[in-house]
Amino acid sequence: MQKDQFGFTVDEENPTETDISVSNSMNSAWASFANPRTHDDAQVAQIAASIVEFGWTNPVLVDGDNGVIAGHGRLAAARRLGLSEVPVIELGHLTPNQKRAYIINDKKLELAAGWDEELLHLELGDLASNGYDLTLTGFSDDELEARGGTATRSGRSACGGAGSPNTDPQPYSPHSTRRFLMVTAQDCLKKYGPAHLEKAMVLWDVPSELEIGVIPKRIYCNRDLVQPLERAFRRLISTGQVNHLKTWDGCFNIRNKRGGRSTSLHAWGVAIDVNAAWNGFGRTPQLPQALVQCFIQSGFDWGGTWAKPDGMHFQLSQL
Repeated sequence: MQKDQFGFTVDEENPTETDISVSNSMNSAWASFANPRTHDDAQVAQIAASIVEFGWTNPVLVDGDNGVIAGHGRLAAARRLGLSEVPVIELGHLTPNQKRAYIINDKKLELAAGWDEELLHLELGDLASNGYDLTLTGFSDDELEARGGTATRSGRSACGGAGSPNTDPQPYSPHSTRRFLMVTAQDCLKKYGPAHLEKAMVLWDVPSELEIGVIPKRIYCNRDLVQPLERAFRRLISTGQVNHLKTWDGCFNIRNKRGGRSTSLHAWGVAIDVNAAWNGFGRTPQLPQALVQCFIQSGFDWGGTWAKPDGMHFQLSQL
């Protein structure tokens, strides 16, 4: 037994029709059987990136007569990468009808698989916390954001503690503190039910000692928002960052996300907006670092880290 240049074990003395071919030269004459599945340029680019990152983990399946049965996307990616050789498995035992049926079977079985959403959430979160590029998992930026966030770098600066207020007015860098998976509308719907029923909403009387500056006396919000928001207010006051809280722009509001079609987390009262006039949707956020950290350390995620930033927006980091 020995390994070929792709790291696959090949038994040259006792080959079988399913052994990986020792000769893996790219054949310009290779023809594909009718393949109902399509691969656009973006997906071919993803496959190419996967090959570069992980190497060849899934050979091209051929029929021994210059016919590609499976691996059309991998073959296109190899050509884009300028490769002269690819690993193949020869399936010369299949009949013509079996070859055509297998092409459909191979794709259909992939589509039939589902996700363990909780486990996927944890795995993607762990990869993100390790600084790994999550687009290499096969999810696009849009898909990752739809699942609650963007692939990001870690690192959080401290919110100044009592006795050492941090009043740095410099705008917060959206690249210095980012999380991957944020709470989604689906999470809220699952826990609280339809937003219009307002099942988890309460009218919170803000403690009088926190009624400083623009902090309101009463807030209609989700019951799960009360404690994190009180912690954030206390941090803002103890660090002097409350002076940079210019406007309170609300919490509960049944509407869609800005620039999107999905329901905003404001509809369940688990998000707030502040300093809206200076932090419009899609604009560079203008919030001090220490102010943002006071919210983050109290249990919030910040919209300023999104692909299209929403610097006024803070939402619960977990339900």
